[in-house]
Amino acid sequence: MAYEKELNIYVNTSMVMMGSMLMMFSGIAEKLGKAFSGDMGADEKVSKAMDQFAGEVIDDLQGNLKDLRSKLEGVKNDHPKVYDRVFNRPSMQKLVAVEAQNGPPAGYKSLTESLTKEEIMQYVFHWSISEESGESDSPVVTYLGAVLDQLKALHAEFEEDSEIEQLLA
Repeated sequence: MAYEKELNIYVNTSMVMMGSMLMMFSGIAEKLGKAFSGDMGADEKVSKAMDQFAGEVIDDLQGNLKDLRSKLEGVKNDHPKVYDRVFNRPSMQKLVAVEAQNGPPAGYKSLTESLTKEEIMQYVFHWSISEESGESDSPVVTYLGAVLDQLKALHAEFEEDSEIEQLLA
């Protein structure tokens, strides 16, 4: 499939951002920070968080994931030139390159692969726990930070293209 890595990284990182916002606004992120502070390792915290809180967020995230994939499929079918402008641009290639340069952390799939909702939630919980507890030195936070920074730059470019912005809104 053309633009497979680009599509996957765009959808996956968008879902990580959205899932993190859902966690923050629902108050789960604060609960995570309080419940899992201490000597536990990050992977253990993520595992416990997935067991306790995944159900509260995963349904919303699944709906958003389906909506985004459906929207992008519609753009691809109805507006192929716009779809090409979304995925065939230097900043999108830079997003893929930043991901490749940083590489996925041990135990995590690459954001350029097609991820399940559980794999996306693993990233969301790790990011949220790290943000709440101030643990910004983990490989997952470093990896996501680099990729999300580039995604934000990409979104800023989309805002300058009214056709892309309208179709992705």
